[in-house]
Amino acid sequence: MGCGHQTSFWKDVWLGECSLKIQFPRLFKICQDQEISVQAAAATNWELSYRRCFGEAEMEEWRELMAKLEAVILTKVDDKVCWKLEHSGKFTTRSMYRFITYAGVTDVQMMEIWKAKIPLKVQIFLWMAWHDRIQTVQQLRRRNWDKAQVCKFCGQEESVDHLLFKCPVAVAIWCWVRDSLGWNGYPTSISSLTIVGRVGGVKKCYGESWRPWGGRCGRLEMILYFLIL
Repeated sequence: MGCGHQTSFWKDVWLGECSLKIQFPRLFKICQDQEISVQAAAATNWELSYRRCFGEAEMEEWRELMAKLEAVILTKVDDKVCWKLEHSGKFTTRSMYRFITYAGVTDVQMMEIWKAKIPLKVQIFLWMAWHDRIQTVQQLRRRNWDKAQVCKFCGQEESVDHLLFKCPVAVAIWCWVRDSLGWNGYPTSISSLTIVGRVGGVKKCYGESWRPWGGRCGRLEMILYFLIL
């Protein structure tokens, strides 16, 4: 913020994380000059004109607005537009895309997978496993595919956890990994991967491809080693 001549008092983002018309919607609705600039508002000592007297809700907003405006100091330099999604203040398409696609929640488990120094196809497979996107019998039934019935190895109901952790073939391989790396246990589900890692003194899950299964699901790749502290 410089002199405030080029900045809209109500509609531009200059005081807080959003515009004042969003922060104080009741005051904005009854303000007579909704296009007033910051410089013009400051010239009136922030005493703007309103179409009617304040009610209790408007009075509460007005007090909060006055408290914010007390810290405002204008200068003689021109106003400058800054891109708040980057520390440099400059626009980038990357920051815009990140802002548009950000859902408001960061999945820490998935961030560790995408940062891991493993092949991209293994990262994608882990994402599919974590979000139950592997084409197991359970998943195929949801898509009305009636040919697959049970696991081809043991005849049990086939889900992601069964395919990767509970099938006798998978259990045998996990036992081998446990004994080879000296773990106290081994994971029995996707959600228990991190828990078992912590019990065994493991920092985070990295990966190595493992291809024990074939058939209609293709060659599945599974993370089988961890970064030991």
